Amino acid sequence: MFRADLHMHSHFSDGQYSPHQLIDFALAKGLSAISITDHDIYDAYSPDVLDYGKSKGITLLPGIEFSCDFKGNPIHILAYNMDKTDLIMRFCEKHTLRRKERFESISKILEKKGVKVKREEFQEKKQGNLGRVFIAQKLVEWGYAESVKQAFNLYLADRYLKNMQCTKFSIGETVAIVKQSGGKAFLAHPHLIRKKRLIYEILDLKALSGIECFYGFFPPHVDREWEKLALDRGLLVSGGSDFHGPDVTAAVMGTSWVDKATAETIFPGKIPDHHA
Repeated sequence: MFRADLHMHSHFSDGQYSPHQLIDFALAKGLSAISITDHDIYDAYSPDVLDYGKSKGITLLPGIEFSCDFKGNPIHILAYNMDKTDLIMRFCEKHTLRRKERFESISKILEKKGVKVKREEFQEKKQGNLGRVFIAQKLVEWGYAESVKQAFNLYLADRYLKNMQCTKFSIGETVAIVKQSGGKAFLAHPHLIRKKRLIYEILDLKALSGIECFYGFFPPHVDREWEKLALDRGLLVSGGSDFHGPDVTAAVMGTSWVDKATAETIFPGKIPDHHA
């Protein structure tokens, strides 16, 4: 049976494992295809990774999870099936600079709370793609928290960072770049957006191609509510586990997925015939 997990992260953003390891895990889980949707970066899709996936019979479907701002609220957009255009790569570079700005702002906030930030330990992080999970792991390593979850609760929760200054990108700008590169843009994990009115305001922009309806942390009846909303709006449906690795989150690869027919609506012509 064809199953595609369309949401996971490698060590190029805030995941625990390499793209090669994710392919191995996908094979062990009986998946047919995966999309490595690293935050704001496209580095997981190198030729050797694509060749490795092909050798293992795992189809790699291109994806990126972009960070956006909507009325002062952080929103994530899953970009699928875009070409590796100069436009997309320049946008990823802008996000790299944004994350460096953000890291400096977070570091200053942490220092005000008594944390001695060892900046030199972050210098080799891939392209400066410094997410809160990676910072939380360092807080644990330095002895300021006992777990990533506690590090978030004590230092990195949104309430501590709400006045942080750094560059932000709108949903409109992000979706336009994705579509100009031949891709489709999906609202990521609406399950996690606390202000539900924002979801409807975002959908009313009529910019998105679809909604991530199936998500690894929630029971089927909740997913079905999002699926109904997508279908009622004439939008496409996607789904994935948001797997990062056991040391980062509790999500397990393959707990949420889409079937072949659904995957083909997002990635037309990208699913090999040998997949049943």
